[in-house]
Amino acid sequence: MHDFCFTIPYGLLLVLGGVVGYAKKGSTASLAGGLGTGLLLVLAGYLSLQAFHKHKNSYFALILETAVAAILTWIMGQRYMQTGKIMPPGIVAGISLAMTVFYIYKIATGGNHIPPKTERRRLPLKRLPPGSLGIPVIGQSLGLLWAMRANTAERWIADRAKKYGPISKMSLFGKPTVFIHGQAANKLVFTSDASKMSNHQTESMKRILGDCSLLELSGEEHMRLRKALASFLKPDSLKNYVGKMEEEIRLHLLMHWRGKQKVAVLPLMRTLTFNIICSLIFGVERGARRDSFIQNFQHIMGGVWSFPVNLPFTRFNRSLKASAEVQRMLKQLISEKRNELENGALSHQDLITCLLSLRGEEDQELLSEDEIIHNIVLIMVAGHDTSSILITFIMQILANDPSIHAAVLAEQEEVKRASPLESC
Repeated sequence: MHDFCFTIPYGLLLVLGGVVGYAKKGSTASLAGGLGTGLLLVLAGYLSLQAFHKHKNSYFALILETAVAAILTWIMGQRYMQTGKIMPPGIVAGISLAMTVFYIYKIATGGNHIPPKTERRRLPLKRLPPGSLGIPVIGQSLGLLWAMRANTAERWIADRAKKYGPISKMSLFGKPTVFIHGQAANKLVFTSDASKMSNHQTESMKRILGDCSLLELSGEEHMRLRKALASFLKPDSLKNYVGKMEEEIRLHLLMHWRGKQKVAVLPLMRTLTFNIICSLIFGVERGARRDSFIQNFQHIMGGVWSFPVNLPFTRFNRSLKASAEVQRMLKQLISEKRNELENGALSHQDLITCLLSLRGEEDQELLSEDEIIHNIVLIMVAGHDTSSILITFIMQILANDPSIHAAVLAEQEEVKRASPLESC
């Protein structure tokens, strides 16, 4: 693994550095040094990989890697002492020194730790489904993400099922994954209890959404939390939300649609969805606090399906920071609503208030603060794109088919005449 992920790429980088140095400064020493050391490292890494695949140790390759790394450490270390430049002599010297120590350790501890043949024969054979795990760490993640971005995920799944069958192995977001497809697979997933199958999301999603969300729970804990969330969606409760939703829609139409001949529907539907969710879930009215929630949730959405590499300027890093900020804001909001609930001063029934009102044994709050926060973030993420995309498609159908538009308009006018609500 170290040869594939580090030695060979590092060797190729040295070759590239030598070529760039020659192209910019005409330095033949840079070209010779980069090509020589780089190609030697690539060769050593290749020999080591070949030996590993044959269940053998290649001490020749390890010694060659150690020698090249030690030479690079000495040469670039001397150059760094003379020039004091971090780039490139200081960086190359540091990396090469780390490589030298690592390869010496590998030689001292028996190379790649390949068990003897007699021991290998006793190892049980693993029954694994067909399929490839792809490039280490990356696997099939990029292919899936590109398919989702191009709205061809269904075709991607169908092509994989056609190639490997309904059950295959793959690698997603750095984790080995079993891919199952078809009616039998759906039945297995939806009818199995927690003893046979449990929920585990990708590392990026778990770190962003939290480990107390419905996506991470199974069995009785999942049922308890799901029942608590469902209390917000009772028919009697839903009637109370119609007026609030209508108010948000009217304001949205006045601000973004009125007087315009052409609009971009999907971005506006996302804005509308965010505002409705903020009103119904948080009970937060329009203003700076709602704007901050919306801005942070947009960053969260960008990192849910990303590689869990927490480096500056990556989507995952921005999403983690946004998630932490949203959770901080939610803790403050929960504290405010808990005080209002105790004082009987609540003016609007939202999801947070509903969950805080639920009581368990000994009149304690049924859900912990983390459970409330993590599942509110989950609902916000899950309900955002699904609702906005669905409304966008409905708008497209209404715009392209006058007969459907006329029928829906007539139906809604009839509903309006029969509605007991004054606001309608």
